[in-house]
This record gives sequence, structure tokens and C-alpha cells, in this order.
Amino acid sequence: MGRLEYKYLIPNKFIEPIRAYFNPYLELDPYAINRPENQYTVRSIYYDTRNLDSYYNKLAGIRVRKKFRVRGYNQIDQDSLIFLEIKRKEVNVISKNRSPVEYKLLPALLKTGDYETFVYTNNGIPNPGEQAKPFLYFYNRRDLRPAIKIIYEREPFIYKFDSSLRITMDKNLRSSLEKSPETLGSESGVISAIPGYFILEIKTYKKYPKWLRYLIAELDTKHRALSKYTICIDSHRKLGRQVQTIAHHSAVPEDFHDNGKEREP
Repeated sequence: MGRLEYKYLIPNKFIEPIRAYFNPYLELDPYAINRPENQYTVRSIYYDTRNLDSYYNKLAGIRVRKKFRVRGYNQIDQDSLIFLEIKRKEVNVISKNRSPVEYKLLPALLKTGDYETFVYTNNGIPNPGEQAKPFLYFYNRRDLRPAIKIIYEREPFIYKFDSSLRITMDKNLRSSLEKSPETLGSESGVISAIPGYFILEIKTYKKYPKWLRYLIAELDTKHRALSKYTICIDSHRKLGRQVQTIAHHSAVPEDFHDNGKEREP
């Protein structure tokens, strides 16, 4: 079953009051406990078609959508683990494919599609090779290309009494049109996307507990269809910058051909 995801755009002035309100109910995600300011940096390069189909599908309100990205965390070096991801969304229900690969091996994986050789298998993700297959399929089938690099700081929390409820504060959303995979760890050319605001994300399989419903009511806000991908592309377009994808020119592995029909592996 897919997880429910709700997003809220909140002014930065509420960060401290929200933290204080969370304290009796939430604890920090273990990945953030020993990090400066109890947060980590999320770095993603989003892939799209030559015509930016994922972007325009979002603007058109298509109910079932996919986003494709390569994601890393904090400082990136050649030995860092990064992830191939497909995020599927149908209204507020999300699901993901996620597969780890060493950063230095990403070009070889994308070029050859050889997930059995290049996907990292000791990360605890079940069937990481199988998780990679859909990304590699669409990468070649749709000729996906880097479209934009998106970076933000994430402060993550887990409900003390039900770990399936996860809440994050995603801050300092910024992006760059320097978006080739080699630039994943770089901050060069970034611009701010929503100055003065952060995105509060709630991920759960159940209804909100009462204390969380009360908080949302006090903030006097409603969940919105907030896409970091479209927000960041729009922030560049407002500055008159043309957003284009970069051709990857990879060889298409023979077993990814599908006689004209698009079916996920």
C-alpha cells in the first residue's frame, strides 16, 4: 500500500514554535541526531524528457505521475552512496523505487544499464537491482535527461508512538541549472525558490492524530500540491532563464527495447 503524503507551505517564523510543539510527540530521525542543527542536506538531480513531460504533467493536474531523480546527501565524494529513485504519485498516495549506487559508478550504470554489476547490494534495501530496473528502463525508453538540480535542508521527525508517521521540515529550497551528474555536490549557481518559507511534509499510512490536526488548524493552512520540482523550475523561469534538459547519449541496452510498448519491468 502506498503512503499518504501531505505538504504545507509555512512561513519561517513558525519553525521554532513548531519544534517546541513537536517535542512531546516526536523524536528526531536517527539520520539527523548527530548532524549540525539536527538536519541533513538533500541533493537531487531531476530527470525529465526533452519536452519536460513530468513538469507539464504536474501543471496539467494529471492524477498519476512519476518523477525521476538521482539523490545524494550532505557532502558528496566519489565513494558516497547515491540513489536512483522513481517517485510515483496518485493524488496524495506515493510509492517509490529506490536503488543505491556508488557515486563514482553512476556514469557506468546509466551508460550500460548493468545493474547486476554496478548497483550497491549491502545497504539494506531489498532487491536493489530490481529496484533499479524501472529507473533504467524509463531512462532509456523516454530518453530522460538532467533537467534541474534541487537542494534543501531537511529536519526530520518520527512519531514516538507510531514510527509510520514521519514529519519533515524542508528548508532553504534552492536549485541550479548546473545539473549534470558530476555537479551533484556543488552549490554553484543556486537560487532560492521560496524565500521566507519552508515546506512541512507529513507522511503517514493513517489519519492524523488529534494533536497534529490541532497544529494544522492553529497554523491556519491547508495542504497543497507542492512540487519542489515545478517550484524550482518556475523560479528560474521567473528570472527569464530557459530550462532545458541535457542529452545523455547513452547506449540503450538490448533488453530495454519493448516493441513500441511502454511497460515497466
